[in-house]
Amino acid sequence: MLKIKTHIVAVTMGVVALVLLCGSCASDRRMAAEPTVCVSIAPLKYIVKQLAGDMYEVETMTPAGVSPETYQPTPAQIAQLDECLAYIRVGTLGFENTTLRRITENVPHLYQINASATVPPLKDAVGDDPHAWTSPTSLKLMAQEIVRGLAHIDKHKADTLKVTLEAFETEMDSLDAQLSRQLEGAACRTFLIYHPALGYFARAYGLKQLAVEHDGKKPSAAYLAKLVKQCREEGVKVVFVEKEYDPELVAPIAKEIGAKVVVIDPLSDNPKQQFIEIAKALCQ
Repeated sequence: MLKIKTHIVAVTMGVVALVLLCGSCASDRRMAAEPTVCVSIAPLKYIVKQLAGDMYEVETMTPAGVSPETYQPTPAQIAQLDECLAYIRVGTLGFENTTLRRITENVPHLYQINASATVPPLKDAVGDDPHAWTSPTSLKLMAQEIVRGLAHIDKHKADTLKVTLEAFETEMDSLDAQLSRQLEGAACRTFLIYHPALGYFARAYGLKQLAVEHDGKKPSAAYLAKLVKQCREEGVKVVFVEKEYDPELVAPIAKEIGAKVVVIDPLSDNPKQQFIEIAKALCQ
């Protein structure tokens, strides 16, 4: 184990050295006609594309189907950060606050934007909920932070970004109102999910989230028995499971409580459509 850790440290330090060495030669590329912006997860890419269209190339750090709470960026991805105009992070994810934080501290020229800086934090049973992007209101607040940051470092695009921000805010307000009206008709305001990723969505619409995964671990038999009892008492009819997890993880529970299993993708590059589908599932 010591040899493995030593190797990881050596690789990481090697990448940092490479990034620092290339810093001066990359500075011109960062301000190219279509500069690159790096983001932590696909929902942030959605926001940037809605705001900036083709003004920026957008690279996503976390691959599809991988948890951003445990992901380890590759050396190639870390080296790529040196050529980015900015790095936009959620600000709450595991890999952002561990591996990537240590590396970006050694890349002083990299401008970083904490997209969730003004999103009111949500605490769950095990601490801060990292899924800060899972509501239209959160996306709107994140868009404001992203525009604030991009306008600071790319001033000639500031006026355009402010206009597109207003359009995005209007779209998110409209979506929020639509979801509020739709969810008023939900037969049950409690839902079950495998990994607790919809806390912000639940808070926004007065819903209650129950989770199979407990404290980041697989549930014990005693916990599952208690959970099944609670689901029955509260009339749960929908069990969500994220795309990166096997639906069979929740199928036995869903069968026992008479609920349907619905696969969702909170890490989708189209969070607006995901919100609509989640609300539809809760109202059927």
